[in-house]
Amino acid sequence: TKTPPDVSAMNHLVSSYAPTLCCLIPKPSTSPQHKSHAIMAVAVPDPVNAMPLPNAREELRQIREVTPRSAHLFTLEASEATISKFTALLPDYSFVHLACHGKQNALEKDVLRSGLLLHDGAIHLSQIVETSLPNAKFVFLAACESAMGEAFLVDEALHLAGGMLFAGFEGAVATLWSIWDKDGPIVAKEFYK
Repeated sequence: TKTPPDVSAMNHLVSSYAPTLCCLIPKPSTSPQHKSHAIMAVAVPDPVNAMPLPNAREELRQIREVTPRSAHLFTLEASEATISKFTALLPDYSFVHLACHGKQNALEKDVLRSGLLLHDGAIHLSQIVETSLPNAKFVFLAACESAMGEAFLVDEALHLAGGMLFAGFEGAVATLWSIWDKDGPIVAKEFYK
């Protein structure tokens, strides 16, 4: 039987990536860090030089609504979500949620220049990889195409989500396609419930 040209495996499965073998090896238990079970949620509703994401704030509201108080939820919103502040706080948190634009740098074939658009510009994967992340457990990338690789890149698993795994996160949720701004709060609420 001949398969129709518009049918592919990507229409029927969810991909999982492991950019290095180290990602598959369980990390040894260490003494808990200061905020080892805390969540940092970041929303960038009005990024510079990009389309607004008005529902990013609603996404944080939905996360606040379903997150137990014991989870120690910390939020960075709008002008607070700067590269320097995010980079300084990132090592303290185990769980990170980012409601922002993502930018994959496929044209220049330099995946480490891919990044997430914060209030004052893009934080690149190279900056995140260079940051020590002793508490990193899980990252949720509510950003477009954050798990979409490029076929012509040798290291195609190093898209935004793969880069986060490479940086030290043990798990990541990301998108293979564009996400509608209005769907972000719905997906986040259901996921965190």
